[in-house]
Amino acid sequence: MILNTQIFNQVIETAKAKSEGNAYILRAIDRAVAEIEKSSYWSFDGNTLRVKSTTSGRLYSVDDSHRCEAHQQYAVCKHQVARRLMQRYLEALQVAAAQAAAETKPRLSMLVASSTAPLQPPTLCGEMYAGIDV
Repeated sequence: MILNTQIFNQVIETAKAKSEGNAYILRAIDRAVAEIEKSSYWSFDGNTLRVKSTTSGRLYSVDDSHRCEAHQQYAVCKHQVARRLMQRYLEALQVAAAQAAAETKPRLSMLVASSTAPLQPPTLCGEMYAGIDV
């Protein structure tokens, strides 16, 4: 399950824009997204993607040395593209977290805020209740 679908969709759109005109890679991106979104199991530790294929049901462990049947026929396979998308997704999440941390301003504690608050001079009369000074 992808927790931040907005960032994941941005990663997908960026990948498609960079691969414009390359039908093999665009198809691999679409199939990789389907694997990530529809697979009954996948995990990613920052380097290795483990994914249960939606088509064959096999569990693939995808790292730099991954070679599957599709890789032998085509220049790219959906597993490698899925791994690369997940790497880009994690990078984008880290950037978003850093930006969010930079945007949040530290709040003053109530003690500090109260010590810098302007003092109100005391009044000599009490409260008025029904026209009578109490």
